[in-house]
Amino acid sequence: MNYSAPLLLRSRCVHHQAVWSKARPLFREETSPNQRQRNSAGSSASVEKSSKKHSKFDFKNKKLVRNKPNDKAADEGGVLDKSNMNIRKRFRKTDVEINEVTAEKMVLYKDRDIIALNKPSGIAVHSGPKMKNDLSHYLHYWQESGHELPELAHRLDKDTSGVLLLTRHTDAARRLAQLFKERGIVKKYWTITFGVPDHLEGVIQIPLSTRNIAANGNMTRVVLRVDKMAAHNPSTVGKTLPGGVAMAETEYSVLSVCSLAPKRCCLMEVTPVTGFKHQIRVHLADGLTCPILGDHKFAGPVLRASPNLKKRVEAISKTSHLHLHAREIVIPGYLASTGKPLVIKAPLPGYFIKTSKEQGLHVNVS
Repeated sequence: MNYSAPLLLRSRCVHHQAVWSKARPLFREETSPNQRQRNSAGSSASVEKSSKKHSKFDFKNKKLVRNKPNDKAADEGGVLDKSNMNIRKRFRKTDVEINEVTAEKMVLYKDRDIIALNKPSGIAVHSGPKMKNDLSHYLHYWQESGHELPELAHRLDKDTSGVLLLTRHTDAARRLAQLFKERGIVKKYWTITFGVPDHLEGVIQIPLSTRNIAANGNMTRVVLRVDKMAAHNPSTVGKTLPGGVAMAETEYSVLSVCSLAPKRCCLMEVTPVTGFKHQIRVHLADGLTCPILGDHKFAGPVLRASPNLKKRVEAISKTSHLHLHAREIVIPGYLASTGKPLVIKAPLPGYFIKTSKEQGLHVNVS
């Protein structure tokens, strides 16, 4: 079911003009010579480290046949019937090694108040029932003597890579939390999708909620709630309505289109205006019918549209990685001397660059 035509706006949203609080002396910017040189040039602080491989990734792909429900009912917010739907799903085991050396290589930016990391794909941010290895277990690697243990300022999905912010004391945590709440911090993601949207840029304004999508009620998934579109307006954006309906909004812009037909894919920049669970993945897969490469959780309805579609997707992506990367974070009004924003970029992972080159996608890695 393609919702893209009636639910997209050609214009972009305007973010809240929230800035870093000036109630107390602002954070000191990075004091390295290179940083001072960048600041003196009058530019916003854009900090990006080289894309050297900082962790050891050990992948083992397996092919497994499992019963998979038909997602048609899920698209309509209904309950699924597990009817003889066997599809092949690729599983992987990812071992991300984090030690004192690799932890230091993950640091993109650091001052007395925050630390920005380049999180690798394959490690969860928070612990959970099925998570034996998560980033919260390694926060001591970024703790300095005499200072508090850093705290996570926000989260990324386990298989999403890119910029992740840590706070180094409670006051920084409070102010960052307020900026996130006011949607003052801008997060930009890069992704490679299978399929190209009808409009090369736009805003997806489709509510979301978590539903049981299996007849026995033991399978949940974030789904579109087109039936709640009437409640989506500027005053409700970012809110959760009764029944757990999230008023989600996502901006997107296509940066490059694959020229190697029939392998239709594109490089896209995505800016979530709101920050609900799995928002980007659901909006792209179900809203635009352009699922992210490597996203087997939300690509089901699209992949089953054609018997040969899954093979074509696997031909595009030689790796089972989720091709979703938190490319950039912008903190407004952060720098004390100029009042300019702090811009932190994370270099693209090797597999992301490799897939882009193989598909003829133009990627500016600077």
